[in-house]
Amino acid sequence: MPDTADRTEHFQWLVENRHRNQMCALQLRLLLRDHEKTWKTGRYSYAAQELISVSFSLWRAVFLAEKTGNRSAVFNDGFSFLERVIEDNSIAYAQDKAMREWSFNYYTKAARFSLEYLHRLYPTASPSYLHATRKPKERWEYCQALLEQAVLQFRSQLEKPKPRKVRDIAAKPAKSRPKAQTKANRKTVRKMQLDAKNGAGDS
Repeated sequence: MPDTADRTEHFQWLVENRHRNQMCALQLRLLLRDHEKTWKTGRYSYAAQELISVSFSLWRAVFLAEKTGNRSAVFNDGFSFLERVIEDNSIAYAQDKAMREWSFNYYTKAARFSLEYLHRLYPTASPSYLHATRKPKERWEYCQALLEQAVLQFRSQLEKPKPRKVRDIAAKPAKSRPKAQTKANRKTVRKMQLDAKNGAGDS
């Protein structure tokens, strides 16, 4: 295939964004490792699975982003994809790439659905997906940016200092009572006991 300015521009975009996705995957791995116990409990486990899903879907999609977006081409590639599944009972990267008009949409939609689910679970830690008409590469970049934001916001949330327990705060004043006051209280109690004893003897 002859070299062209468009081809070189695509290669540059591909390498830069493949690296961007891999760096984000590395940051996600560190986040999951550093807070492993938290991710394995409750609803956080679902969030972890969705973050991994988005990372993988965008890793696959970045190689397929060079497409026209033509509706007929998307249908034709989807039909061919279905035929390959029926005929060969197997799909590999070569088929994904050859039928990228459809397969790119499949992976970016998977990323979008996971991002939307993440936002429903944790609206403060995962940004919302804003629907708009975007070209293939713009769509990929938008999803990748949301993933990067989610990883940063989850780390910030998990590393936030935990509030002190109320009972610990309430217990402090009793410990800080002055010694002189305690001694005076004991003296008063002893005097009351002596007075009571003397009064009982008079009767």
